[in-house]
Amino acid sequence: MIPQHYLLALITLPSIFVCLIGGSPHRVIQQSSLSPPCNYTSQVCGSSSIPYPFGMSDECGLSQYRIICKRNASFGEGYLPFIQIGTPNTSELQVLEFSTNTLIVNSTHLKAMPSSQDCASGDVFGHAAFDLVKDGPFILSENNWFVVVGCDSEGTCTADTVLNESSTISCTNSCYNQYVMPFCNYYACCINPIPPRSWQLDFQGRGLAYANFPGVCGFSTVLSPSTYTIPPNQTGFFAAGHYGLSLSWALQLLDDGQNCSTAKEKADYACTDTAECLYDGSIHGYTCNCTEGYRGDGYNAGIGCQDIDECEEELDECERPPLGTCTNTDGSYICNCTEGGGGSGLRGTCPLITPDTNVLLPALLGMTITN
Repeated sequence: MIPQHYLLALITLPSIFVCLIGGSPHRVIQQSSLSPPCNYTSQVCGSSSIPYPFGMSDECGLSQYRIICKRNASFGEGYLPFIQIGTPNTSELQVLEFSTNTLIVNSTHLKAMPSSQDCASGDVFGHAAFDLVKDGPFILSENNWFVVVGCDSEGTCTADTVLNESSTISCTNSCYNQYVMPFCNYYACCINPIPPRSWQLDFQGRGLAYANFPGVCGFSTVLSPSTYTIPPNQTGFFAAGHYGLSLSWALQLLDDGQNCSTAKEKADYACTDTAECLYDGSIHGYTCNCTEGYRGDGYNAGIGCQDIDECEEELDECERPPLGTCTNTDGSYICNCTEGGGGSGLRGTCPLITPDTNVLLPALLGMTITN
């Protein structure tokens, strides 16, 4: 039993207390022990659910994955999530999509386009830059391109990778479309892949002015091609669309020799028992993914993994009643034919049964039964 004066000390000082073990003082820091743990079902920004390890407060998620929910984004309406980056060229990025090991972040604003005053000549280059924390939890994934759009346009992009490699990508257009891509919209377009594992981009672009779009001339930009969309009320011109970059992310491992096997032996292993560990060598970290038959974020500190009731949601492959039954189990389900039906219980395997005589009917159509 704890003495009464010790209890008073704990009540008075909920954040920091001293306990005596073997006569030596030990300073123990608690993180809001009197408040409930983070409820990730309520971590929602607009229409986006925020999964672990991302979070919108100190109690939710990890500091490197901090999300600020706010209005006034360049794309979208209402409250939208922004991941905090904090680098010289990239203070934050609007998150368009969360997934198990990638983020799609808005890159529509990353245009190397000359000012409207310099568009007429077509000789002045615009400039744009993008950077992440080198050796941090985010990195450019494989499916990102450097794009130059416009008549008589050109651009270059310098990409630096975490392997301390630097490369320069170049693109030049004449006045016809060299590549027919959805995001080029039949305008002159040149594309080149950005090296994966890049953390820093510096690019420039120039081109002739568009006669039908005042103040718009050739430019360069960066995007993941599947993200390009044009709002319904806009024209088909490339610059009217919105798009994003694809970032890989992971929970970083500290030691070079670590992987999923060694991570599972640690007390701070993040995945639940019903989630698999996915190692990402480009970041030297891992993410958690619920195994088949479960859904959730896969993390002990998040919402974990919940069993999917395949029978209730009709995701099963069982014969439908009255011929068959589906029984949900933890992470799976069991199919059976109704009594006397035989078969495996999968669709198409349970013979028909007459309701009045309970006589098995042949499954083949056109056959007759004689008494």
